[in-house]
Amino acid sequence: MRKIYALIAMMLFAVCPMAMAEEAAAAEKEISWSSPVNYFSEGLNAGFSATIVGYTDGTYAIKGIYGSEDDLEFTIDSESVVENIPEIVLTNYYAESAPYYYFHAGKYDICVYYQKGEGYTGWEGEAEEPSVWFYTYVYEGETCVGSGYDIVTWKKIAWSAPASYYSEALDQTFDATIISYTDGSYTVKGVYGSEEDVLEVTVDNENVIEGIPEVVLTNYYYVEDPYYYFHAGKYDFCTYYVKGTGYTGWEGDAEEPCLWFYTYLYEGENYVGAGYDTVYWNKADASSISSPKGGASASDRITSLSGINYSQSAKLPAGLYVKNGKKVLVTK
Repeated sequence: MRKIYALIAMMLFAVCPMAMAEEAAAAEKEISWSSPVNYFSEGLNAGFSATIVGYTDGTYAIKGIYGSEDDLEFTIDSESVVENIPEIVLTNYYAESAPYYYFHAGKYDICVYYQKGEGYTGWEGEAEEPSVWFYTYVYEGETCVGSGYDIVTWKKIAWSAPASYYSEALDQTFDATIISYTDGSYTVKGVYGSEEDVLEVTVDNENVIEGIPEVVLTNYYYVEDPYYYFHAGKYDFCTYYVKGTGYTGWEGDAEEPCLWFYTYLYEGENYVGAGYDTVYWNKADASSISSPKGGASASDRITSLSGINYSQSAKLPAGLYVKNGKKVLVTK
């Protein structure tokens, strides 16, 4: 009899891993949308880049918390609304002693305080820049290094389209993507073929030259007016911009609209050349990307918190940021 039991056990051991793998594959969530976000920790007084993902089953994940490879998963509790803002419930904690829920994030452990109906977590989904927030105690080893709100903010995407990025200095075209946000700003991904570096752009409709509005590039890492410096892959480049001179532009009414700006291109210390960079795309290829909806208007308390989007400059990627109402320049 023992041999029969042993044989059955061996058969189960052989079959179960495959069954478990198939079950895990079947249980894999389908992504509905995703967006890059700013992740700010009041406890650390530091900001990080992360990504928020929405799944088709109505759940969410914040990937890259505290600059780590760890995720936070949560759901929106639309039945628990405090001051018109629905609470969120974090779901992938490794330990809990209610109302404290524990998570791991890189070298940190964080403890989230959550008690239904008290407003210590929330989703502000109707604003132009929606946010998720929750109250945490941050530990490094056994030491509590700070506490406060963790605030995740991002822009709502209106549409996106595949684009081409042409450099006159290189006489070369790169595959790119242009993303339009509901606040009227734009992001160009794929600058000089870089998958990591982007350009952020606004259109200056108050300054129009020969029927063409100028564009303003906003995420430069250094400025010596009128030269604004950017990084993209192996290149550094600076754009020349003086309001009213027509060195940048947006032609948005054509069937194949484009934006353009004048650049001086460098590879390391070597000057490569100068000329116009042009981003062009086809309107017919633009796709609408729906954003999730949460609660209604924000309370005064959360409005003040959601303004804290940035942190100590050493924690941020290169760019121009606002901290305590003042501009802070961060270089690489």
